[in-house]
Amino acid sequence: MVMMYNVLMTKIATLPDLSGHDFLNLYRCEPNARGKMRLLALYHLQQGKQILEVSKILCVTRKTIYSWLSWYQNAGTSRLLSKPKGRGRKAMVQLPKAEVQSGIEKLQEDRAGGRIIGNDIIEWIYQTYGVRYSNGHIYNLLHSLGLSWITVRSKHPKQNIEVQELFKKNL
Repeated sequence: MVMMYNVLMTKIATLPDLSGHDFLNLYRCEPNARGKMRLLALYHLQQGKQILEVSKILCVTRKTIYSWLSWYQNAGTSRLLSKPKGRGRKAMVQLPKAEVQSGIEKLQEDRAGGRIIGNDIIEWIYQTYGVRYSNGHIYNLLHSLGLSWITVRSKHPKQNIEVQELFKKNL
């Protein structure tokens, strides 16, 4: 009878030289939380801990630790401390801003009383352009157009200014 053994072949990663920096001191001075975590990971590796141990301590994957090591190796600590730049998701449909702004203003002018609300604008954009906006995003659109819905208290259509002034004087 021949016995076979299953030998696990593990790849031993070569770590870059981490002796050039005081990661603990950098960690203590860093205000950015993500940068602190990256520096702490390199500090633990500098102290001789294995990548698996560090990933368990910081609750991140080994792949993340390898990414941080790669960043450090390629660009130093500046890359570890940098924040990723992004501009967010692109709008799916680009509406002509001048037309939308004038349309919203006309919608308010045509209203008999009170103010238009976000749902009114959503419905108007859907009827005009065929684009459906959510309640949250419509106010972002209004902000980007420079429209503000902060106004004074609305006046009742049947109010009498003279009676109000007379009341104020007699008070």
